[in-house]
Amino acid sequence: MTLRSWCTLLILCSGLVVNAAEKPPLVHEVAQLPIALMATKGQLTGAVARKAFESLTANKGTTVDIEIVKRADYPGLDADGLKYSTTKLSAEERAKVESAATVVSLVFKWPRTDSKRLREVYEAVAKVAVKYQAIIQDRHTVTAFSSEQWTQRRIVNGWPGAIPDGPSHFQVHVIEQDN
Repeated sequence: MTLRSWCTLLILCSGLVVNAAEKPPLVHEVAQLPIALMATKGQLTGAVARKAFESLTANKGTTVDIEIVKRADYPGLDADGLKYSTTKLSAEERAKVESAATVVSLVFKWPRTDSKRLREVYEAVAKVAVKYQAIIQDRHTVTAFSSEQWTQRRIVNGWPGAIPDGPSHFQVHVIEQDN
């Protein structure tokens, strides 16, 4: 890509949904994090996922919507999106994503005022991903991670103290356009 090429710069943030077209509120009362999990070991069904996230959703104001979706229909995991969303994966991990027929789509929601909840969601996702050797697709940042990458970027480096370290939760994509 040359400097003269037209491109789109997308700055995406995990766990933050802001829609500039809406007039107030710009920040919603409910935070949400849409994630897809592609298990490469064992069977990760909707029922198994519901049980795995049971402790997170019990009496804490957190909900999770769970759906089984065709991988090609999930945003960022279609044939065109894979070249952008899987750049952090090894060739072997990308092949696993490409061969997955379905994904477990999870949309976590919690009160935005509960700032510790995002970390709890990250940790719960990491635990399930390790157990099922799952690839994690963060829909907000349009980025796929192995469980090790997720843990390192979002938890270890991304949350060194009481508050998250912003750059570990953002992703910048530069996409060349023909027009």
